[in-house]
Amino acid sequence: MTSLGEIEAAIEHLTSDEVVELAAWIEEFRRRRSEDAADAEEVERAWLAEADRRWKEIESGSVETIPAARVMEEARRALEE
Repeated sequence: MTSLGEIEAAIEHLTSDEVVELAAWIEEFRRRRSEDAADAEEVERAWLAEADRRWKEIESGSVETIPAARVMEEARRALEE
């Protein structure tokens, strides 16, 4: 992997136009990374909300839970078909 020092040394040899192009690329890279992080946080919030909703359904008795052993047995049978 290239070290930061090597990258900095390489940048020293760029033309002014190349530096402008590199700066634009870095800004776009930072924007995408920021959006990816925001998307990940949004997905995590959505899953937490879903888990909370499901837990409340279980606590209220509005849904029937299925024992894990039964779920696994049904999954095994489905895979064997």
